[in-house]
Amino acid sequence: MFLLSLNKIDISKFYHEKNGSYEIIQEMHINDDSIVIGYSPTSPAKFVTWETNGNRKYGFYTGHYFNDYEEAYKDMEKRSKYLLEQNLCRKRNFLRKNKINQER
Repeated sequence: MFLLSLNKIDISKFYHEKNGSYEIIQEMHINDDSIVIGYSPTSPAKFVTWETNGNRKYGFYTGHYFNDYEEAYKDMEKRSKYLLEQNLCRKRNFLRKNKINQER
């Protein structure tokens, strides 16, 4: 590309992730899990929060639907906090098991 004098182009602003009629407008990552907010101007509920994983291997699931962005954002925060607590609990249990195995 350098020889052809082509500049690097950032195409990320042209990529819009969608699920059905909803465009993903916000995402919160917690380890390999995510909570996203989707927006659809044509749907009866304009906003939705879904659980998913980072690579979307299992798609989007457990949708909570809202007409107001602020309510959807509060739900994303609540769900993200719950996911964080679950992840911390799993790590704590993993560390306890390793400590017990090392003491033996």
